[in-house]
Amino acid sequence: MMNKVLIIQSASCPEDCGMPMEMIQKFFTDNSLRCDIVSVPSVNEIAHAMNIMLEVSNYSGILTLGSVITEGLLYYQIMASEMIRAINDIAMHYSAPLGLGIVITEDLARRELLWKGVVTRALQGCLRLIKLKVEYESFDSCLTYDN
Repeated sequence: MMNKVLIIQSASCPEDCGMPMEMIQKFFTDNSLRCDIVSVPSVNEIAHAMNIMLEVSNYSGILTLGSVITEGLLYYQIMASEMIRAINDIAMHYSAPLGLGIVITEDLARRELLWKGVVTRALQGCLRLIKLKVEYESFDSCLTYDN
């Protein structure tokens, strides 16, 4: 397995997204994982960038960082829901461990309150799924399934 994590961040991700990018990279480095960072203009492009990168490279996991400010409008709520669905669909298609660090909220003030917790859970989730995949890949060759 490749020991590299793909981090895709949108321009809607504040400069520190709850924690500096150096801390995010250090989290993965401390767990023997390197990082590639791809920046996209908005959360709308995260799924596309993710699909492109997974087509051309192998990654142990993916961390997505971004936010959607819905302003209470149904349009933005639907867009955010579809964007999350697309990201999850691509991750599942590639069996890629995913840390979903995307904040969906009605206003900027609330986003700032949520950032650190969302990013922390995404980091921990991504690492746990990477470990889970590695653990069970080693058993895959000795298992047989009867359908």
